[in-house]
Amino acid sequence: MLLHPNHHLNRAISLAPYYRHSSQELDTQSDVDDTDMESFSSSTLPTLDEEAEYNGAFAAPPVVTSDPTGTTLHARPSATVNVRDTQSAVDYSHYHRPSPVKKRFKCVSRNVTSGSLNDDAVQMQLQDTLAGKVQRDYPVADFIHAVWGLDPEHLVAPLGGYKLPERSVMLYMRGQYNKKVGRLPERDAYGPLLDIFNFIADQVKTAMGSLFPGTGISLVDTANRPVLGEFGDIKPDFLYSWLNGEDKQHWQLAGVSGELKKLLDAMQRFFSLDIDISQLALTPKPSSEEPNNTNTTRQNNPSPPSIPPSEPIPRKAKRKAVDLDLATRGAAKRLRSATRSVGSVSSNVNRNVLTAHEAQAVKYVNELGSHGIRAYSSGFLIEDYKMSLWYMDCDGAVKSTTFHIFEEAHYLVHFIAAVTTASLSQLGFFPMLKTPPLDSPADHANLLANYNGFALPLANAQDLDGVEHQELEFSLDTTSRWIIPSFGVLGRATTVVPLLASNDEAKAVCGSDTTPLIKISWQPSWRRGEDVIIRAVRMKLAQDNRAKAFLRNVVELKCSLSRSMEEMGLPRATMFGVGSSDRVCRMLVMREYLPLLQVESPEHFEVVFVDVVQAHHEVYITCRVLHRDISHNNIMFYYRNPAKKLNPVGVLCDWDLAQDVGLGVDLDTIMADLLRHRIGSEKIDQYLEDFPCLKPSPSNNSPLGGLPDLATGRAAARYRTGTGPFMAIDLLLYRQAPHHLYRHDLESFFWVLLLFLLGFSFKDHSFTMANTWLRDFKTTGDNKIKYLQDPEVREEYSALGSKEFQAYLEKRVTRIRSKLIAPIYEDYTRFSTLWDHLQSARTEPHVPQPVVSPQPAASVPADDGYRPERSEDSDDDARDIESDKEELRALVKHRESLLTYESFMKCLGYRV
Repeated sequence: MLLHPNHHLNRAISLAPYYRHSSQELDTQSDVDDTDMESFSSSTLPTLDEEAEYNGAFAAPPVVTSDPTGTTLHARPSATVNVRDTQSAVDYSHYHRPSPVKKRFKCVSRNVTSGSLNDDAVQMQLQDTLAGKVQRDYPVADFIHAVWGLDPEHLVAPLGGYKLPERSVMLYMRGQYNKKVGRLPERDAYGPLLDIFNFIADQVKTAMGSLFPGTGISLVDTANRPVLGEFGDIKPDFLYSWLNGEDKQHWQLAGVSGELKKLLDAMQRFFSLDIDISQLALTPKPSSEEPNNTNTTRQNNPSPPSIPPSEPIPRKAKRKAVDLDLATRGAAKRLRSATRSVGSVSSNVNRNVLTAHEAQAVKYVNELGSHGIRAYSSGFLIEDYKMSLWYMDCDGAVKSTTFHIFEEAHYLVHFIAAVTTASLSQLGFFPMLKTPPLDSPADHANLLANYNGFALPLANAQDLDGVEHQELEFSLDTTSRWIIPSFGVLGRATTVVPLLASNDEAKAVCGSDTTPLIKISWQPSWRRGEDVIIRAVRMKLAQDNRAKAFLRNVVELKCSLSRSMEEMGLPRATMFGVGSSDRVCRMLVMREYLPLLQVESPEHFEVVFVDVVQAHHEVYITCRVLHRDISHNNIMFYYRNPAKKLNPVGVLCDWDLAQDVGLGVDLDTIMADLLRHRIGSEKIDQYLEDFPCLKPSPSNNSPLGGLPDLATGRAAARYRTGTGPFMAIDLLLYRQAPHHLYRHDLESFFWVLLLFLLGFSFKDHSFTMANTWLRDFKTTGDNKIKYLQDPEVREEYSALGSKEFQAYLEKRVTRIRSKLIAPIYEDYTRFSTLWDHLQSARTEPHVPQPVVSPQPAASVPADDGYRPERSEDSDDDARDIESDKEELRALVKHRESLLTYESFMKCLGYRV
């Protein structure tokens, strides 16, 4: 999805992040998924508001209720950023734009008082998304070293050593819930904890400031105030931020999130206020499995400093013991540090379920990763006296071993030192970004507020012809254009960034389009890259004299680059025992286009829509490539005469889920998909003799240079792909993911046409979508069937959308629905009835079984072309099984003949 960042609608046009299952992919053989924020089984389908790229993600995911009110997208004003002074950083008083969540979802589950998304709903979403994707008990020092890049050996102590502030510690221990003043349970502990962190941070600055100046980030208490952001009013307890504590905070200007749960009011314990950092050490790792840590360790100090800025404390110095027994407050249970595993990471399945407190903390970490241009995000959770550290990236979450913030304060010092001295890339920002010289927190705040000033070198990127370029230089161009952020850190986490070609080589590659966009996403490494698909498609089209005319309708690639986590030096690649990532970062520089919501008239919409349908078909027959993700977001356009907004040209974008279909899918394979759905995977073996089509068959060869779908060259597992509300009903309802057919994409075009007919307004270029279409797979599929078959249901939608638009396209939509789409699912019902009869013939061959023919839907023509012959005695005796099988096959054949390119274009009013 490439959006045109220069238009006021762009930041609010994409519904996909909340319901798009672009690769919610179910392995039909093993029920193992590889989804973008996808985690579900074939028996429990995910909700469509998870988006996932599911693209994704779902920063603070909405949960759609049964309220019939629609979901509307609106324009938003641009940001206003002002610097008050070098101490205060950025003023966001005019920045609070309408949130996409608030604008898009009028029926979400929200807190009545604050208006924020209910924690229960968010946490349930996180539980589903992170199921099986949480690694636990990573050793603390190793975690800090991997994520924030500070080796314990590089930690320097100030004169006299690190210490805890006695008064703040005592006040924190007394912190409790006070119902009389209506405070939250952890409110009394906020201030003292902040003082403890800042007290240690000051010591770190004294000892290490000249060696590792950091970025000037500091911990601020959000005081239970919403933090400004793109996706909702989220209220973390703490943020490491470049803004002053009294300023309005923004997720884009934060580096680490924090959550506090403080319920105990005291502890009986003797411990020292002196902190012994000599206890810090990395876990020894086998030399043969030592990860490459060179990219994350502090580069300006490869070895421990020989001359510290001040006299270091002797490592074995006597420490002052303090009695912190608060007897007057009552005795409390002694807290013990969690036992840490050494050299291994727990992967116990039961422990992959997030607790309520963990889900709350992870929600903030995910929200942080949804703002700006980031490769990962991090945070911390403190529960009374136990602290855990969290890391999230496209593959999931890693949690450190918990530690006691007072008894094991050396870990707290290590954490605070690492965060406050880390670089931007070590705080999770995209590591390939090149920053200008920055001197103060205000400089960092201004830079991160709009990213103007960042450079993005793309050395070794390949152009459209596959030629490698050594010195491509781009700069981020956000003066009048916007970054389109990812909607969550998990999965593909797609971010679209406006660029300017900076040097001559980049300008030569971009040609006349010197203001392209770059699409940054984390794709499965086994899946063929979108850039590879685009190159192959454009090359095939260019070689055909007839097909080359459609090059204008396929997204134009300028250059591309792929990097692994290892090559980018990201934490997961350096974490021992966590496991390598199966994703790579793909960066595609492309021409920018206008989103479909910016069409100016029904006539322009029709031109763009028909252009894309025709190009999609041409790519399919010429290149044997199927797009598999048709949605309103992926249909874009440009004007041949942009000054006057004349002569629009439709462009089909976002080819990252496209698949080489080779010689196609034969009728036996299509029938096998339908049978698997009816039978269920657990009973397939019982039918192999009667239905040989159920036996596995080799995949077809590829016409695009013999490139396999998988790096192994093996047959690809089948996945559900597409954008929820626009997916074909077969893809939504089949219990096991069927082969994705050309007619499935045609059906997606129909749903795009229908939903635009029902919900698009030319007046304000908004798009309203009823919540009927924003549910889980099965519910959405069932609702689509109801729409096709029930005139009363269709009537409920008639009041939505632009009357002008409806008058122009309603007849076309009605023809496609009644002649093509509805008959397909009438045949589906006939197949089910016939299959039930066959089952009874197999199990009870001597008992007469009457066949009840379903009544045709009101929307299905009476002469639909299929009339199965029945013997006169079919209701008296069990039908011959072979005859039933032949009739099933004939029914499938008829079903597949209904929706074709020719029939679809004819219903649109075009001859082909």
